[in-house]
Amino acid sequence: MKLLVMLGAILLVALTLLSLRQHKLELQAQSVKIAGQIRDRNDTILTQQVEIARITNPWTLNTNLQNAGINTGGALQPRQTSNRAAPTPTVETDLVAPLLNHQ
Repeated sequence: MKLLVMLGAILLVALTLLSLRQHKLELQAQSVKIAGQIRDRNDTILTQQVEIARITNPWTLNTNLQNAGINTGGALQPRQTSNRAAPTPTVETDLVAPLLNHQ
């Protein structure tokens, strides 16, 4: 009688282990599928970001607006910048002046 109870308990544990392993494999398959979907979605988003950046580029936007007959003036024109830096105002470089005014 004890032998039958032990065999039944072992059979029950074995079936439980097999069920848990099967469930683990199903979860792994689902996670791989979801990871693939996330990767695909990220690729789609990256492609969309590149396309949006290409369309909203100021020079492209300026050209498209001018082709449509809209005058943008100088708003979307590239600006000429000088390589020469403007001198820093003395107020920003003088570290003692703010302390003298509060005494």
